[in-house]
Amino acid sequence: MKNTTILVLGAGQIGESCAIEAIKYNPKRIVLHTLTKEESLRALKNLKKHLARHNVDVQISWGNALVTERLKYLDKNELHSKIHRKELIKYYYSYLNDELIKKSSLYNLVKKWKPDYIFDGINTATVVGYQDDPYSLPRKILNKDTEQVWDDATESGTTTNVFI
Repeated sequence: MKNTTILVLGAGQIGESCAIEAIKYNPKRIVLHTLTKEESLRALKNLKKHLARHNVDVQISWGNALVTERLKYLDKNELHSKIHRKELIKYYYSYLNDELIKKSSLYNLVKKWKPDYIFDGINTATVVGYQDDPYSLPRKILNKDTEQVWDDATESGTTTNVFI
């Protein structure tokens, strides 16, 4: 791990612990990626306590890694709104292809930082730590009026993957 770049996804208790442990191996850079700027700043502050004897460049990054790059800074309420429904249906339920991958916030995060290692603490921290359901957004979208979901899917060109 020496002289490498490590991307830590989700810098909550688990991600932060992984970053603290990684410091011991003298990576060149650790990137802490969280959902919000406040979470990133808190994690950076906590991590600085462990950097005294190590020359590690720590960077912070934030935004929802599980949506498109365009929507990554929206909060849950904004994501659940009707205005973004069609885009999310198309993103979550279209066939995987290069165009879809390049729209991904996670893809763009990896492209930007070019990590040698990725520590994924998003699902663990989100599901276990915060008792949040990462599939709640697609479920909420699909629990809307099924006729409206079908219309949205038809308009976005994803009807072959929509099961109502």
